[in-house]
Amino acid sequence: MKKSVILNLSLAVLVAILVCGCQTAGPSTRGTGKDSMREFMTKAFESNFMDNVEINIEDAEIMIEGEKAVFGPVEFISDRGTFKLEYKLQKEEEAWLIVGSTRLEQ
Repeated sequence: MKKSVILNLSLAVLVAILVCGCQTAGPSTRGTGKDSMREFMTKAFESNFMDNVEINIEDAEIMIEGEKAVFGPVEFISDRGTFKLEYKLQKEEEAWLIVGSTRLEQ
């Protein structure tokens, strides 16, 4: 059950990024906020950073506190290197939106 929930949420996170990006509004500070996340992901795709990327969510967990959640670690493995991110989500209406991410130490 846990792996199924993790896999479903991770796929939802990736689909949200790929299909619609992050919603606009909210603060735009370095590494947090919807505009900042959209800018980061746009640059990642424009620079072909997401080409040939393997995503590992084996150790990922979901922590929900009210209207906020944290999902991670999500490990990205590519020819350019490996790094891990933790995603911050905010529930708005009936959807969970990505509002930030933090790069984790290896």
